[in-house]
Amino acid sequence: MSKNKVKKQRAAQRKRQRRALKTTRRVATPPKSETFHLSQEEWPDHQQDFWLANGVNYLLSDYEAGTWTPLFPDIYQEEPKVPNTETLLRQVLSLVENDEATPRQNSAIAWTMQGRGLVWSFAMKASRAVHEAGDAEGKGLTAPHNPHVWGVFQRLYTHEGMRDA
Repeated sequence: MSKNKVKKQRAAQRKRQRRALKTTRRVATPPKSETFHLSQEEWPDHQQDFWLANGVNYLLSDYEAGTWTPLFPDIYQEEPKVPNTETLLRQVLSLVENDEATPRQNSAIAWTMQGRGLVWSFAMKASRAVHEAGDAEGKGLTAPHNPHVWGVFQRLYTHEGMRDA
């Protein structure tokens, strides 16, 4: 048998094996939620504003110490009061005194200036983390100081999350 024929047979065999793997491989299904099945373009502005405020709350709180210090606690109420992006940025900037910002404040300021794509990406990561923790409906996703969502923002604070965004 010629070398070319053997190579072609092996290539065909590898191709069949790959095809078989594709048909039997389990694919993780995303969580079913009325908010998080949306694409980035379909994502409503009120969700963008909520996740900006939510991110600020998590970034200003100390994950290691377990100290929850939200700047916008009203976003977690039954009838949430979510500030728009401009108001949110103004409030975060007002925390800085004498142009001396703490690392957490710098992270919160940077977070409020992020575009829709990055905020959406982190909301999806948080949704996935909550879903993988057993909350299939995502009820804890918008709750204050959810440890799984907090972990996502802690990775952002430590810059681990930025590499994956």
